[in-house]
Amino acid sequence: MDISTSTYTTFSNDDTQESLLDILKRVHKDSVMFATKCKKPDKKEFLQMVRMISVGFGIMGFMGLFAKLVFLPIHAIIS
Repeated sequence: MDISTSTYTTFSNDDTQESLLDILKRVHKDSVMFATKCKKPDKKEFLQMVRMISVGFGIMGFMGLFAKLVFLPIHAIIS
């Protein structure tokens, strides 16, 4: 098999940099499109997010408290 008839393509350093530049341009374009489509939440949406996050923090806090209350006596018995 002759190397000149190979199906593999070799890229020079310039080709690689050009494709990297194209990728970066595409990422920038997608990021700008995403930012322009985003909108600030209105008051109702914001309060709903605050409530959900607060409930999540509360649940995680009670789970931690419960784990602490259960495992402290067990640790004291074992030691």
